[in-house]
Amino acid sequence: MQVSALMSTTRMECVDQAAGLWSAELMPSNGFSLRTTVLRLTDDSLALFSPTRGLQTLIAELGSVSMLVAPNHFHHLGLASYAERWPDATIVCSSQAAKRLSKKSAIQNFQSLDALRALLPAHASVLEAPSLRTGEILLRVETELGVAWAVSDAFFNLAAHPRGMAGLVCRATRTSKGMRIGRTFTGLAVQDKQTYGAWLRQQLDADRPTLLLPGHGEVQRGSDVYPLLDGETRARLRA
Repeated sequence: MQVSALMSTTRMECVDQAAGLWSAELMPSNGFSLRTTVLRLTDDSLALFSPTRGLQTLIAELGSVSMLVAPNHFHHLGLASYAERWPDATIVCSSQAAKRLSKKSAIQNFQSLDALRALLPAHASVLEAPSLRTGEILLRVETELGVAWAVSDAFFNLAAHPRGMAGLVCRATRTSKGMRIGRTFTGLAVQDKQTYGAWLRQQLDADRPTLLLPGHGEVQRGSDVYPLLDGETRARLRA
């Protein structure tokens, strides 16, 4: 499913039907993609991980939204439009992210992640990493193809350098191209590289993910996902 409008392209992709996992992507003309991961909950409603403006119509075709998940304390600009579309939806974030979101976001009624966890299917979980100033969380889903990770800024996977100013910033901060932990993340989000890096490598070794759904960039599938993530973690976080 693909729709073009206003110099951007939107696309919905079923990642795993049995797991109730979809990817909705907005691709602006500059090539800096924005992704919302969609997960079906136990009550048949939908949770949106990192709601992105401009994707509401595509997502509505899958069903009603009951959970809006802010993945860190930066990604909140799309929340208001989704809350308007689905006014009964619960808006959740980590306790660390809530500190900044309550000051910067137009949304004020953030709930804890416990509200989301209560409706997660048995094959899904939310992971809170230690030593992150931004309160970034990771959505983990067991699929027929292996473990999938949905992340926001923890990993980028842009196939090419974006165009214009976005491209200059991505080059300067090493967030493109390919699988990257950018300097914006290590500089702004990570409080202690050793602590976070050790946690991340332990989680990688336990899950050996075969699917990555990044907030920015292409969905990565296959046996190379784990070594790519592991290699970048070792290189950027000294883990």
